[in-house]
Amino acid sequence: MEKVSASTVGEVEIMDAQSILQRLEEHRLSDVFEAAQGDEPEAMLFSLEDIQEELDAFRWITTEVVARRLELEALEEENRCIREEQTTLRQRYEDMMEQAESNLREDHESM
Repeated sequence: MEKVSASTVGEVEIMDAQSILQRLEEHRLSDVFEAAQGDEPEAMLFSLEDIQEELDAFRWITTEVVARRLELEALEEENRCIREEQTTLRQRYEDMMEQAESNLREDHESM
């Protein structure tokens, strides 16, 4: 606690505990960033809460990537099946057209 004269009371900022903690946190972070900007920082400090949030975000991203990969594989398999069916249908169509032409020729020849 610091005593101040009545003439300087207007210059004193009264803060609640949360504001004090927030300013201390901001000051600590600015110290970390200043140290990191130097040539070779000796250490960087992060709160466990920040690390937990980053880890949770990384887990979520990993889950999303895996889900998207599985979806992609399923769509590729579906696409492969559709292409196989398309090839089969195209071959059946060509066979039917050849058969129809053959029948027309036979009908023409028999007349």
